[in-house]
Amino acid sequence: MKKVSSDTIRKMIKEIFFLYDFAKQCHRITNYFINPETLDEKEIYNKCRNVQLVNFVFWRTHIIEVAKLVTNSGNQNYNIFSFLDKLKTSQLYNDSLGEKISLWEIQLDNCNATIEKITKLRNKAYAHTDKNYQKVLNENQLNYEEIESLYNIIDTIIFEVYGLFDWQASTDLEYEDGNIHIMNNIIDRNKWLTGQFFKERR
Repeated sequence: MKKVSSDTIRKMIKEIFFLYDFAKQCHRITNYFINPETLDEKEIYNKCRNVQLVNFVFWRTHIIEVAKLVTNSGNQNYNIFSFLDKLKTSQLYNDSLGEKISLWEIQLDNCNATIEKITKLRNKAYAHTDKNYQKVLNENQLNYEEIESLYNIIDTIIFEVYGLFDWQASTDLEYEDGNIHIMNNIIDRNKWLTGQFFKERR
């Protein structure tokens, strides 16, 4: 059997990272909206339907994107399961890597319930709309911890595989992980507008 080239693995892991990064950033934003740091931010979220809509758009996008990574199907070119299969038959494979792959597969299997929820939400409620979509939404609710557990596994796979290449390649994996200030910006803007209103009427 012809081994999968190192260059193919490198290209695949980059694509997987880009999908992962986009999905995770969307998830971070939704978590920010539903778990605001201040009472002012919480009030903005509870009162502003447009902010709630933005949150839903990010959540829906997040589910659609992460589903690409965890749907074990030939229709998803960069799903993590197919990638691990290719890694097993790659030029990079050795006993140490084989042990890591086995561990990752066990960890992913432990997240099977979470993956099933993501797949159902994507296929029956978000990317498509089944007649019973409301039931699908109700029966497949996800919490932050479930998603984070899955992301932690994917995160480990990405960085471990990139570690097989030279250090320069790992710089591709730098991504924004700072604080989010969307609602604070709205609050500051409202305060400024209020100040301008009274200033013009003095």
